[in-house]
Parts: sequence; structure tokens; C-alpha cells
Amino acid sequence: MESLSNYQELWDNAKVILQEKLAPNVYNELFKETYVYKIAGTSIIVIVPSTYIETKINKIYLNVIQEALEPIVFNDYKFVFKTKEKYDTEVAVNRNVNTRLKSNNNLDPSYTFENFVKGDSNIVAFRSAMKVAETPGVMNPLYIFGNVGLGKTHLLQAIGNYVTEIYPDYKVLYVPCINFVKDYQYASQTKNMEAFIDKYYCDLDLLLVDDIQQIEIGEKTQFEFFNLFNELYLNHKQIVIASDKPANKLKIMDRLSSRFSQGLIVDINVPDLNQRMSILKQKMEERNIQNDKISNESLEFIAQNFKDNIRMLDGALTRVLNYYDVMGGLGTIDLSFTMEALDKLLQSQAKSKTNDIDNVIDIIADFYQITRSELISSSRNQKYVVPRQICMYLLKNKYDLTYSKIGKILGNRDHSTVMSGATKIERDLCTNQELKSAVDTILAKLSKVDN
Repeated sequence: MESLSNYQELWDNAKVILQEKLAPNVYNELFKETYVYKIAGTSIIVIVPSTYIETKINKIYLNVIQEALEPIVFNDYKFVFKTKEKYDTEVAVNRNVNTRLKSNNNLDPSYTFENFVKGDSNIVAFRSAMKVAETPGVMNPLYIFGNVGLGKTHLLQAIGNYVTEIYPDYKVLYVPCINFVKDYQYASQTKNMEAFIDKYYCDLDLLLVDDIQQIEIGEKTQFEFFNLFNELYLNHKQIVIASDKPANKLKIMDRLSSRFSQGLIVDINVPDLNQRMSILKQKMEERNIQNDKISNESLEFIAQNFKDNIRMLDGALTRVLNYYDVMGGLGTIDLSFTMEALDKLLQSQAKSKTNDIDNVIDIIADFYQITRSELISSSRNQKYVVPRQICMYLLKNKYDLTYSKIGKILGNRDHSTVMSGATKIERDLCTNQELKSAVDTILAKLSKVDN
């Protein structure tokens, strides 16, 4: 967030313009003693000496001022003129109102920017979320996408918690999309829209919608969300949306997906090993667990084996700690104990991954109308080579298998052959539209199987 001094400098420049355009006595009476006091959303609060001057500016000179200063006002900011006493009173009143509203905003105070573990996988999303929280309505909408359990909900809730603290007069609502769907369906069925409108339309300053992909289930619900989006957007109210897929991959009406795409779109990826280690250490700190209770080798084992999402990582740590308590809770949790505690979970995970790999091979073979044995055969017929290379690409990029592991799965091919095939598909996807369409279709089929 830019400091208050930046806005004061902006107002000082504005005063120079006003001094040139207004008669000296008018400028001296109305503007000479004014200064920037606060930034509230897109409003720059300028303090004036008296109620008389406040009234005079707002009744007589406001349009003239806004027109004169239009060239130097950026990002839809506007100057608002009030006495300090009046502004402080309004904030105090709104803060009391907001205190009553906070119980209904669905925010979990444990989600903050401070306890969000940053890394290469999420730093752009984190910084974008911070920017939105600091200056709501300026970068709009913010669309965050990524796989399940990577921190999208944490960021949405952190934005909400930050805004309620910095802008106590703001009305904030966090809502899982499925709840919006249910609220609208109930309102439609009962022919009573009053509660729905009060919740989503009346004086809402920040809307945080999680798992927007769930809006795919109803066309009427999409249309209602389209109306809500437009209402908030046109009134410079901040909208933040999270999804498990990019906006252009949602199966929704085009005009709604285009609205999502008109703002800032950022993604969150799987955290690397160092970041996963940091997450585990933070989870221990949140539980008030001393570092020497569990060995570093144990943490590394958890981080190396549970890499797909943060929820699985936290779940594995919780399982080890619970197992430790059940077994008596004596001594340090070493690597051997950790492996014992996670044995069943790892077996289940390995079985699930085997099923995923089988699904990839079967879906690709079915798409290209070849058999499974033909796909993994040694034949260099182009009919089999492209599907095989797509399989290499997906097993590497979607399931993060090593080239050696993929080679064993696909007919005991060597590391370099798999790497070459996966790289070729990745390169050709940028220029070959037919190939891209095929891979997108295969991914869509895989997604249906996974769900």
C-alpha cells in the first residue's frame, strides 16, 4: 500500500491547480488549510477546517474540483471533503455496525497473511492478494486458481481479515460458491429474495467467493451471479474469486467467464521441498510443539512423500503426532517411528497413484483408438508415438513422476527417451492447436475420473 505521504503529495499538486483556477480569496478560504487524513477504499479523505467550508465545497465547488483535477486523479480515486470530527464520528459509528456484521462474514481469524508460508509456487498470488487487501476496488477482480489444498482459501480469508482490520467500516463476505448456489435456489423456491439481496447486494464492499467452479451446475445461478458481479464491479466494490481451474476452462456462460478474465488472474502451484519443510515447521509452531520433539529427518520424509497439497502435508504430520500420543509420547519422533506411523497412509497413496497412472494410459489409448499394449509397445509407428509421448508428458507434468519411473511404466524405456518425448509435447503445445485440443480433452476426461 502506498504511504499517506504519496496521497498528500497528490493533494498538494491538486492544490496548485486549484490555486491557478480559483480566485485567491476563494482558494485561501476553502483549500489553503486542507490536508489528506485517510484513504478509505478509493476515497482520499481531505480534512477541511469547518462544517461551513465542508458544506460550501460539497454544495458549490465539488463538480468544478473533480473536473479540474481529473487529469491527476488515478485508478478511480476521488477526493472527499469532511471535517475531522465528522469523519471520525462516522468511522466510529460504522465500526460499531461492522462489529455486529463480522459475526456473519464467515471469516476464520486464524487465516492471516502473516502465517501464510510464501515461496516460488505462490509469491505472485500472495503479493496480489496483499495489494487487493490494501487498496480494495483498484485491482478488480482478482482470480486465483490452483489445485485443491494449495492455499487459495487461506489467501481469500487473509484478504477478508486484513480488510476488516484496516477498513473497519467495510462490509465483507466470504462464501463458498456452493453456499451461494444454495442461497439463491432457496430464495427462488420460496419466492422470497429479501434475505438473499440483504446478504449479497446491500452495502457489500468485499466479496470473496471460494470454489467458483461449483457454479457450473446451474444456468440461472450463473445469471444471478453475473448480475451480482456487475453490481459490485460497477460500484468499485472488490471481488476476489478462487477456483481449481483457469477462468477460460470453466463450463459457464461466456459473458461470466469474460468478466472473471478482465481483472488479474494468478495461479498457485505445488510447493517445492524447502517450502513444504517451512510449512511443516510452521504447523508445529502453531501447535506449540518444540523443534526437538520430531527429528529433521522425519520432517524431510513427510515433505518428500506428501507433495501434492498442503492439506495432505498437514494431515500426515497430524497422523504422526497422534500416533506418537497413542503410543505413549516418549522421546523424540525419529525417522523409523515416522515411517511406521505413515505406513498405511503411504500404501493407500501408492495404490491411488497406481490407479491414476492406469487412468492416464487407458484414457489416452481410448482417445486415439489404440490398445493399451500398443501404446506401451516398441513400435515407432506415428499412430502410437504421439499418444505415447502425450502419456510421458502428462505423467511427468500432472503426476510429477521421474523420467525413470515413467520409462519403466511405458515398456522399460530409458530416461533420455522419456525426457525427449515429454519435452517435445510441451514445446509443440505452443504451436500445434490440434495437439493442444487433444491434450485438453484428455485432461478433461481425467478430471471427471478423478472427481
